[in-house]
Amino acid sequence: MFAFSFAAGFRNCGSATDKARLMAANFPSEARDGIRTLDRPDVSATILRWAVVGRDQTVAPIWDGESRLAFAGDVRLYNRRELAVALGVERTSTAALNDLELAFLAYRKWEQDAPMHLVGDFAFAVWDERRQALFATRDQLGIRPLYYRLFTDGVVLASDVQQILALTDKPFADVNDEAIRDLFIPPVRRLGGTCFSSISAVRPGCSIVVSSGIASETRYWRPPRTPTGATYEENCQELRRIFRRAVHDRLESDRPIVAHSSGGFDSSTIVMAAAEIYKQESGRPPLVTASLTAPGFPCDERAYMDAVARRVNFETVRWNAFDDDPDWLKNPPLAYPGFARGLAGGPPRDLTLARERDAGVLLSGMFGDEVLIATNILLDLFRNGRWFDLVLDTLTAKQSVSLRVRTLVKSIAGVAPPAVLIDWQRRRAQHRQRPPTWLGPRMRAMYPPPLPEMPDLTGINWPSHVSMSLWQRVTSAQVSQIVDGTVAYGSTHGIEVRLPYADVRLVELMLSIPWEQRIPRDHLRRTARDALGPLLPEEFQKRIGQRSWTPVWTRNARRALPCISHLLTEGDWLSAPFVDRQWVLRTLETCVSRDDPDSSSWIELLDLASLEGWLRRLI
Repeated sequence: MFAFSFAAGFRNCGSATDKARLMAANFPSEARDGIRTLDRPDVSATILRWAVVGRDQTVAPIWDGESRLAFAGDVRLYNRRELAVALGVERTSTAALNDLELAFLAYRKWEQDAPMHLVGDFAFAVWDERRQALFATRDQLGIRPLYYRLFTDGVVLASDVQQILALTDKPFADVNDEAIRDLFIPPVRRLGGTCFSSISAVRPGCSIVVSSGIASETRYWRPPRTPTGATYEENCQELRRIFRRAVHDRLESDRPIVAHSSGGFDSSTIVMAAAEIYKQESGRPPLVTASLTAPGFPCDERAYMDAVARRVNFETVRWNAFDDDPDWLKNPPLAYPGFARGLAGGPPRDLTLARERDAGVLLSGMFGDEVLIATNILLDLFRNGRWFDLVLDTLTAKQSVSLRVRTLVKSIAGVAPPAVLIDWQRRRAQHRQRPPTWLGPRMRAMYPPPLPEMPDLTGINWPSHVSMSLWQRVTSAQVSQIVDGTVAYGSTHGIEVRLPYADVRLVELMLSIPWEQRIPRDHLRRTARDALGPLLPEEFQKRIGQRSWTPVWTRNARRALPCISHLLTEGDWLSAPFVDRQWVLRTLETCVSRDDPDSSSWIELLDLASLEGWLRRLI
């Protein structure tokens, strides 16, 4: 894992160096394996290292005297062999190159088209000293973060908002009202924003060019234009192959690995695929599965956790979602309002486990739902006259009669073209949204909120509703925020988070599978179940879904009463522009007097308390 800072274009002597050093010093976690720096008259870069494999020890910012280019970033590549062949690098030389060096060679060859040739999790920046211009880019799905801020005479970039925030004199005055609105009145509507007006994020799948103090952005990753011509069986076989490759690539480590094993489809398939790889390849570092339990709650998945544990040779560590952990509300992040909560709002035992075992990697099943579920496939059935299949799938669904009827009625909307329907659904959702009762004056002034942004895909003729809804999900601001939070959960503690389902090869395959091959047959994840289901124990064969973890989140929020009460009732009310304090006090009094640990108001109160605590930290 790496974190970097980059300052370029500043004409004052030492200004770039001072900014890069200050940003490096303000990353939330201390570099385990040292810091490497690069200083030139108008550009400075630092890279903080947490070595996961041997070649990581050689990663450092690059200066190429011939091309006058400075290059730095956070790069983890999963197509090293294919990339080396395309670059004409000899096999003996490839092993000696670290991932950052390979990415630099790719930039030398393809320049701004380089990210189109990279498969992996990456964010990097290039300063062209001759042109006095900066190019920066981020991987297709935004697994590696990349933030930047423009100054009158230069630009800075970093891996974490907190690093750039160190250059801000008055963070409280820089709070972005729109970002606060999106955090507390979802969905997130803006791609590329942060909680601070002066700090922006490079959007996933995009690149920026900064020249003469102006930043321009370009999307380099676009969806496949034509469906695959393979049969359903061939596509399932290809899905298995790519998934195994995605897991195999993300198991590369010289240090122990912690893998989430929640009992769900996504994390369980990752663990089972990892078990097969470990059987075939000896000498790998220890892998331990981390499982959160919720005894007594319908969402508890221990039966499926047990089924996976019986089939693998990995050590399993479990903890209760309600275990006492007095540190879980301490040290809230500076980048955004929120507490350092673990899975389902419980203690972050997985991070503690990683530190105890000296693990360098945290494997997560996050992104599986976004990629595998065939959302809006029933609309395609209606649009293409497959009414018998539509009725059959609806009638066999494990739903109430009234819900089946509503599903059939909603499928009529499939007569509209995919792009038109997506836009209509966005507008309809906005129209139906009612303002929360806790809004303060500044938040009320921003109501109703604007429509969520959609990436500009002019000229794309979407072949189906299912493919466009998949693209909308994986490129949405809401999913981007969840990915950022998942990755930051580990990286701010020096642990590299890897998401096998967020593999661009896997996403592009799912986008190219024809809609006719995604017909649910009683399960919207049917294609994934047919392709990857054989990896799982037989206990998963009859599984339909899983219960919501909201009651667990609610109960854990109730456990934070002392912290909530302190932040909401004592001290100056800095949240006044956003939140009506009288509403908060009335709601808190009601929840406490009723002593109802299952009231959903507890989650709302905890979130609003996190906003107040965050604002006080910024003063």
